[in-house]
Amino acid sequence: MDVLKNATENGITIVNVSQCRRGLVGESSYSGNLLESLGVINAGDMTVECALSKLSYLLGKVILILFFKSNIIRIMIHTK
Repeated sequence: MDVLKNATENGITIVNVSQCRRGLVGESSYSGNLLESLGVINAGDMTVECALSKLSYLLGKVILILFFKSNIIRIMIHTK
C-alpha cells in the first residue's frame, strides 16, 4: 500500500478498474475505500479499454501542453 501512496503523491495516476462482467468498482467496499484514501482513482463501471482510451487521450493532451510550453520558453530565450 505504501507503493501506491508514494506513487500517487508523486503525480503518478493509478486507476482502479474491474474486469467483472457486471457491477462496478465502488467506494462502498473496504478495499475501494482504502484505495481511494491512497489516491487511486475509481473507474466506476468503465471497461479496461475505456479507461485506457481516456488515459491515453489525457496523456496526449499533457504531452502536447508540455511541448508547447517548452517551445515557448525556447522561443523566449532565443529572442532575448
